[in-house]
Amino acid sequence: MKPLNNISYRIVAISGEGIGPEVVEASLRVLQQVAKLEGFSLQVDYGCLGTTALKQFGSYFPQATAELCNGSNGIVFGAVAQGGLLELRKHYDFFCNLRPIRIINSLVNKSSLRPEKVQGLDILIIRELVSGIYFGPAGRSFDEKGAYGYHTMLYYDEEIRRIARQALGKAQQRRGLLTVAHKENALSHLPWTRLVQEEALQFPDVVVEPMLVDNLARISHKLRKKRSFKLIKCIYGKHLSSFNR
Repeated sequence: MKPLNNISYRIVAISGEGIGPEVVEASLRVLQQVAKLEGFSLQVDYGCLGTTALKQFGSYFPQATAELCNGSNGIVFGAVAQGGLLELRKHYDFFCNLRPIRIINSLVNKSSLRPEKVQGLDILIIRELVSGIYFGPAGRSFDEKGAYGYHTMLYYDEEIRRIARQALGKAQQRRGLLTVAHKENALSHLPWTRLVQEEALQFPDVVVEPMLVDNLARISHKLRKKRSFKLIKCIYGKHLSSFNR
């Protein structure tokens, strides 16, 4: 993607399906207003992804969409029900997903938790997005016991290290605390804690706190005001960020 330092920008809007078109339409209205206030021009091209793309191009992530996105300044994406999204992430190596959770003062009393529990809430969940079980070897097969399916959770150490560096850098800019959600009591060959702590040697002002994802989900509502960042692998990040919201 081109850096955002020009007076004109080109973005690609991919509405997808379901709630996607509504979300993208609202986002584009906001962007157009920002362009007007900041004095830059905005060119919007439209691409296809998901079921719509499959029907039109025979692929969930068609080459035409990739070519449209290439060289753009950004992508505004809606939602898809199946196919396309993982391919888009992998194609552009969108490995770092930032999920901020902040409370809006006017909505404090709308929370299911007491106002004093959510007042001042400000957490950023950082989710690794292009590795793990969604992208490892998968398929259907059979043996003497019958048919079976499998998905493989595979992370290269460098894939963990690079997302760790992103999370540590963000934590360094804020309160200096990083919670690493892991499941190493069962998944011992994925050493998130060790690799993050090794990268943390370059960030001596950041405190790294490993925590089993089960425990983090259980006590998350008690820790919301204390935590600065949570670093989470792909399969956990989606659910924990939704839970915190």
